[in-house]
Amino acid sequence: AKVQVPALYVVGDRDGVYRSPSWSHLVPSLKQFVPLLRETIVLKGCGHWTQQERAKDVSNALLEFLMGHPRPKGEAANRGKRA
Repeated sequence: AKVQVPALYVVGDRDGVYRSPSWSHLVPSLKQFVPLLRETIVLKGCGHWTQQERAKDVSNALLEFLMGHPRPKGEAANRGKRA
């Protein structure tokens, strides 16, 4: 199944998963599985726990990403209501 929402991929260059041979060949083709992937950010010197190791960088990346994707009109008013 493909991810059909806007996405951001943040990873540390020292992350064992990111560096593993089974994963490294997938990173260049992520857009194939996540067509709305907006950006891939590789944090130099960072391991697996990006949000703890580089909290400010991850927060800034998330805020920038989210600011580029405003909520559709009426979504806030419909939040929490059942159809």
